[in-house]
Amino acid sequence: MAKYKPNEPCHCGSGKKYKKCHGSFIQAEPEKSFANPISQAPELNGTWGLSGTEMILSILRFNSKDANAPMNSAHPGGKDGLYKVEFVLSRPNSPALADNHASFDLSKVSGDSHIFLGVPQKVATDEEEFLVAIFEANLPEGNFLFYGYPNDKGFLSKIVVENVKALSFQDAQVKAYNALAPTLSRASLLLDVPLHISNTVVTELSTNNYMSSIKLPYLEKTAPAFENYQLHTEASKFASLYREALNSNSSNYQFLCFYKIIEGVRDVRRERVTKENQEALAKGEKPVREVELIPSDRDGQAKWLNFCFTPQNWSDLALAQVFPQGVAGRKVTSIISPNSQLDMVRNRIAHATGLRDETKETFNFDNGLHIAEVHNWLPFCKCIAIYLLKTDFPYLFGQTEPRS
Repeated sequence: MAKYKPNEPCHCGSGKKYKKCHGSFIQAEPEKSFANPISQAPELNGTWGLSGTEMILSILRFNSKDANAPMNSAHPGGKDGLYKVEFVLSRPNSPALADNHASFDLSKVSGDSHIFLGVPQKVATDEEEFLVAIFEANLPEGNFLFYGYPNDKGFLSKIVVENVKALSFQDAQVKAYNALAPTLSRASLLLDVPLHISNTVVTELSTNNYMSSIKLPYLEKTAPAFENYQLHTEASKFASLYREALNSNSSNYQFLCFYKIIEGVRDVRRERVTKENQEALAKGEKPVREVELIPSDRDGQAKWLNFCFTPQNWSDLALAQVFPQGVAGRKVTSIISPNSQLDMVRNRIAHATGLRDETKETFNFDNGLHIAEVHNWLPFCKCIAIYLLKTDFPYLFGQTEPRS
């Protein structure tokens, strides 16, 4: 860990004073309280997507005075060039941003962790003496230099890589994450402390356009009525898995919980269908069953989501988040069958955690592309889980009595 005085040349070699360069990123006001660090972050309004899941947003700058300015034709996904990637840390169950808030200006967000760097101190000139942790990751893709900054209490708050050569926003985020994550994992092992990345902001240096991850808030609801509620062991097991998923900060664990519900209901359905088919054949009847399809049009998808959750005005952004490419129009039975895409993601997570054959292909939790795949399928996995529960166990939602 290094110490820097404000008027010293910055360590990055820019030629600027430290306070005008990397020192400007540090929140170094000991007298300032961050009991509510998100008070300056804007609040989100409207239905952005599925509650509790992560969404990636890009913010593009526009030059209204010069219609031909290069930034006005910038690609929303970014282009080949240099990027800055910032990671905000948080302690478990203590997010850096409150519900319904987002921020692309991380100088207004105070992260937190259990790693102490040291509280910024006043020096004789009444200026701040800044603390910064510097570490390097050497990968086949190149060397990455990371800067770790403390919050006002001296704990590691934010980690920044200033220059990442990448093809797009996502490529920059994945490269920086792949370089940083193994270091965080090793530190977590050595120190026995959690190190959770709460928010990520990627800046395209040529345009100052941003891409940020946002955790969508849960909606506040009125208390449900539990009059004459009869415990049903099988269905209650599924409800406990659903609550366990919502209580977790881990996308991988959430996916496993939701998919465990899918597997369980799938088994219940198979047994019931077999029984119904046998009874129909015994009567000389041909079994007839309604085909369940994932809607392929916008209105149908919104109606399907309103069946699953509290009815609301679902935005196009929300629909794009919930329905991954290739699921529209497919049978629910094929979506939840073994060897489906959901099942393949579940298996790789399970292999990585030793729940199935460890010799098979696994996820690497420090690999950004693997984590991106989980985030891509997690909203849909959650929706399928609750769709199956509402369809096969409607009494859990106060609609009818359980099936015999």
